[in-house]
Amino acid sequence: MAISTTQTLFSEALLASGKESADKLSQLETLVRNTGGLSPHERISIYKSTGLSAKIAVLKQIYPVCEKILGARAFQHVAQAYADSYPSLHFDLNLYGDHFAHFIDGVEQLNDAGGLEYLKDLCLLEYYWHTAYYQDNDPAFDFMAFSKVCDKPYNLVLDLSHSLQLMSSEYPIEEIWRGHQQNETLSSIKGLQDRSFLCVFRDGFSVTVQAVSQSYHDFLQACMQGVVLGDIAENPELADVLADLPLMIEKAWVSGFHVLQIGRASCRERV
Repeated sequence: MAISTTQTLFSEALLASGKESADKLSQLETLVRNTGGLSPHERISIYKSTGLSAKIAVLKQIYPVCEKILGARAFQHVAQAYADSYPSLHFDLNLYGDHFAHFIDGVEQLNDAGGLEYLKDLCLLEYYWHTAYYQDNDPAFDFMAFSKVCDKPYNLVLDLSHSLQLMSSEYPIEEIWRGHQQNETLSSIKGLQDRSFLCVFRDGFSVTVQAVSQSYHDFLQACMQGVVLGDIAENPELADVLADLPLMIEKAWVSGFHVLQIGRASCRERV
């Protein structure tokens, strides 16, 4: 068997889960020599176990508040179940765990316990805060180039910082998150009358969580979704936020722009 084929099978055996994992491991074991006192299964299990332990360790690092709330034992159980189901496909293990918030929301035992409805949003905040530090650096905003195209808003899309993430919640998750960092806990978690909106971003070498208004959130979300500047300006709920565009550029929330090659100008010409 070619080395490349063996390497592919080895990788697939370590990343697979469930029945697929058992099938891949069985195939791989036929290629491993039975020497040195360890069986092929034992040899491969060392790699499998090491990879699983590494993923669980990363999850503990990313979700420390969630671990505090659940307790070390319960979190270990949930983290292992997640690691068994979700392989690490990115070259940077620091970015592992992007589906954990949705996974934990589906754990029946936690749903049956009650009182943890906010946990999904909390985990999402923890993931955004952790991974913002590892995102690519943003280029400096090109004001000269922007001045040449800003008169064509239906071809113009604002680009946000690589590190910026938006979220909203009907629970006081920022208060919960900060409280546990300071070893303070809320006596009870109640839903908010109005949703809270948060912006998570890297400021230099530190990561910041900032509460924003719904209009700010919706403006940035529209940019993230690729809505052209002209449509944003025509939306009465978003147009006022445009006045703060220089501030957003200064804070590096808006890091650049791009021009649509096939824009909407042809069908949105103004008379």
